Amino acid sequence: MFSFLKNLFGTNNNENSANENIKKTIDTESLEKEFIQLKKQLSTSNDNNIIELLNKLGEVCTNLNKIDDAISYYEQSLKKQPTLGKASTDLLKLYNIKRKEASLAKDDNLIQFYLEKIDNLMKLNKETMKKTTTY
Repeated sequence: MFSFLKNLFGTNNNENSANENIKKTIDTESLEKEFIQLKKQLSTSNDNNIIELLNKLGEVCTNLNKIDDAISYYEQSLKKQPTLGKASTDLLKLYNIKRKEASLAKDDNLIQFYLEKIDNLMKLNKETMKKTTTY
């Protein structure tokens, strides 16, 4: 009978919170393992898949909340191959996160730094669009 009520109303908040914490720990551990594997692959990579590895490292670092590392990987990717896509859109989101953090910290220099990064990325995107558009 109690299991019926438990299913009907769900588990209590403490159980949900504990389950979520366990899941986050497992996810973080698997992401850390993936990060290590990708770093090893990057160190032995040829030029054929380096962009893919840099983008995947950026994604994994973002999911691990290693924002500065994620930015670095995405910037490296775009430096090697400036294209519109996931690296560009994710990098824009990360720059905005950093700009918002700087704003909350009331750090005008850092706000300006990330506004310039955003502006430069938008310029790169426009240049890339012009190169790929033919008339």
